[in-house]
Amino acid sequence: MEFERIDKKYPGRVYEFDLVGEVNFEDPKYFARLAELRKGAEKRGFKFEDGRPYYLPFGEAVQLAKEFQRHDPTNPKRPFARELRIACAEKLGLQSDEEMERIKIYTGVGGEGESKISPADLYHGADFFISFTDKNGKEYIIVFDITKKEEKAKKPSVDVTVGDDVPDSSDENFDKRIVEVTDNYANQFFEALQTKAEKGKQLQE
Repeated sequence: MEFERIDKKYPGRVYEFDLVGEVNFEDPKYFARLAELRKGAEKRGFKFEDGRPYYLPFGEAVQLAKEFQRHDPTNPKRPFARELRIACAEKLGLQSDEEMERIKIYTGVGGEGESKISPADLYHGADFFISFTDKNGKEYIIVFDITKKEEKAKKPSVDVTVGDDVPDSSDENFDKRIVEVTDNYANQFFEALQTKAEKGKQLQE
């Protein structure tokens, strides 16, 4: 079920959830950890603006999302996330179980209201991100934003935008279409990763 077919009944928030799930806001330690990460950012010299009590710099926002996943990032439950991770691994030539452990996919999706805040999503546009660790132990983060709004301004931290072309599991020829779609986004992932590797970039500020 795609946006163009049931736009009003299938809002973007639900689409994001269906593709990659959401951060585990229900964990009682979630907001305490958010506050702890804010304090850590302040100690390293980061200056917070007034009026954004849940803001985190990119690195800390990613860390918070990583720590509060509902599912194993090496074994996504959502078909899109699972197939995309496999497609990205193939682009990188990863084959063995040990090699596959180096690529992980994390949701950053937030909910509605302050009780379901996700700094990665709200402030950095990271609906989900893929972490790849090279042979030297250097980690690269590729950020994906899921949106149906073509005119939406792309945030600086976003590397790849996912549109409304991801099929629903009930759609005709789903198995073929999901492979085609994830292969396209895996190509974009690979290009973004190459660019960051060439620049020697790790986690962004």
